[in-house]
Amino acid sequence: MMYVHRLVQEEFRNWRGTNKCFEYFRGAAKLLLEAFPKHKLGMGMRNSWAACQQGVGHVLSLCDRYRHARYAPALGELSDFSELLTSCGWLVRPISGLV
Repeated sequence: MMYVHRLVQEEFRNWRGTNKCFEYFRGAAKLLLEAFPKHKLGMGMRNSWAACQQGVGHVLSLCDRYRHARYAPALGELSDFSELLTSCGWLVRPISGLV
């Protein structure tokens, strides 16, 4: 089943084109990186769980968008996204039991 909201999103992405959507993707990654707690000095992020909990779903959604969009970024264009995934990974790792 496809929801109208998803259909509208897909049509908007088609209308804007890949390059503009990649620009929006990078902007979203930058905003999330600014809001998401940072991993520091190899310390776990359990104390930041409340703040992280608000952003994890958005990070996962951004990952899904990246996987489906098949962007072809130049070297360095994904630095904010990579840093965001690193911080998110440090949060999720202890929770997943892969410590």
